[in-house]
Amino acid sequence: MAFLIPDDIVQQVIEATDIVAVISDFITLKKQGRNFIALCPFHQEKTPSFSVNPGKRMYYCFGCKKGGDAIRFFMDHQRISFVEAVSYLAERSGISLPESSGMPQEERTFRTELYQANEFAAEYFAKALASKAPESVRVYLQKRKVSQESVQNFQLGYALPGWNNFLRAAESRRLNPDILLKAGLLGKSEKSGSYYDYFRNRLIFPIKNNLGKIVGFGGRALDPMEKAKYINSPESDIFKKKNILYGLYQAKRRLQEEKSAVLVEGYMDVVSLHQAGISSAVAPLGTAFTEDQVKLLKRYVDRVYLSFDSDPAGIKATVSPIYNLLKSEMGVEVILLPKGEDPDSYIKKEGKKAFCQLIDHSISFFDFLLKQLATYIDFNTIEGKKKFAQEMAPYLNLIRYDLFRFDMYCLKMAEFLHIPEKHLKSMLFSQRESPQPIALGKKYIEPLSKQDKAEQGLILAFVENANYRMIIKDQLSSNFFLNPFIKKSPPFYGNMTRLRALFQSADCFPI
Repeated sequence: MAFLIPDDIVQQVIEATDIVAVISDFITLKKQGRNFIALCPFHQEKTPSFSVNPGKRMYYCFGCKKGGDAIRFFMDHQRISFVEAVSYLAERSGISLPESSGMPQEERTFRTELYQANEFAAEYFAKALASKAPESVRVYLQKRKVSQESVQNFQLGYALPGWNNFLRAAESRRLNPDILLKAGLLGKSEKSGSYYDYFRNRLIFPIKNNLGKIVGFGGRALDPMEKAKYINSPESDIFKKKNILYGLYQAKRRLQEEKSAVLVEGYMDVVSLHQAGISSAVAPLGTAFTEDQVKLLKRYVDRVYLSFDSDPAGIKATVSPIYNLLKSEMGVEVILLPKGEDPDSYIKKEGKKAFCQLIDHSISFFDFLLKQLATYIDFNTIEGKKKFAQEMAPYLNLIRYDLFRFDMYCLKMAEFLHIPEKHLKSMLFSQRESPQPIALGKKYIEPLSKQDKAEQGLILAFVENANYRMIIKDQLSSNFFLNPFIKKSPPFYGNMTRLRALFQSADCFPI
């Protein structure tokens, strides 16, 4: 449904918006006469050609020729729609939009109350960290080497132990507990109906959307006996995990400059990389990397470096985003961390320079998948080669728009499998659908050959039927069988217990 905002309201928003203040939120402006100048945020340049005229409420770049009012700047810089830009600037200026602009007034009011509740909570948690947190919390931050600058940049906070510390603070400000409940800041007892603090004795990570509004929180347990190490706010009208990336708001400027992102797993990975100067790091919120998150990231970058833990769980997490990223025609590289390391631990040990070298030596998604598949598929057999091609086909078909890369990967894979390239491409073209996630770690069981099936049938008959047993015993010996496990145990029919065990064993037949 298309939403219309009356022209007079749009003009009112433009006139009420301080264009210098809006643009200054994203780039550094320098006053020059009546105007302000800066390096253009929309193209690379060394000499400032971007000019802002506060009197006309306009900006213009003499280099790339982009220009317009505050709404146009916000749309282009934040990669958002016209309605989103007008709505944000209207709220910033205290202007109410009519319901015809896309959202009933009651719903807009409710969402505003949720945002205000989160802002209050973030302020409360930050003050608690600064003045009420026990020494153990400060020791923890020091141990994790989190600087005060990072604490401020990410607005880190602390939720006090106890069941009603935040609740009492909110009540003193006369905040509606039902709003706090719907924002995920309070819980409610089913038995007594009383409210309680949702976050308790946790390091708090405010979660911002791409416009900088706090939509939820993450909490890291500080009690080692706590079962849930990390928890997030429950989903609400303003917080949907599937379309939020932690750290995106802080990373936006660097993302737009570099056109690439480093995708990591958790809050501390993001904080540590930003602190070290790798401020293009973002993270999903403990969920699979969704199509909505891909679309959000694609507003800013065209290449993603995956940097997850080096353990088996991290490897699986690395595989998960690849398909959706390729589907959006984004470049995908994989950063290989040393065994036992994650981005947080590695950059604290080795520093920015070493991590940048890992980025420089990252491998393509193709080489990564090839390496992982080779650990559990025997590509020396015909069935193994076929399985290998079937697993890789959906990924390679997604890059057919890039003929050079597609042909290069096909050639490399054909050489790897020792099969003609034309046969490989034939298999690739026959499979176009979305793949099932590659189940890393599950050993591929090669289907039985006709010979194996025949031998299996004979042994089954020997074991289960006494009449067949005499015939087989008289006419066959273990030399008749090709299965190596039977040949190692002559006479194959001399011990029924051994034979039955062989038949039931996956080592004898993959059944």
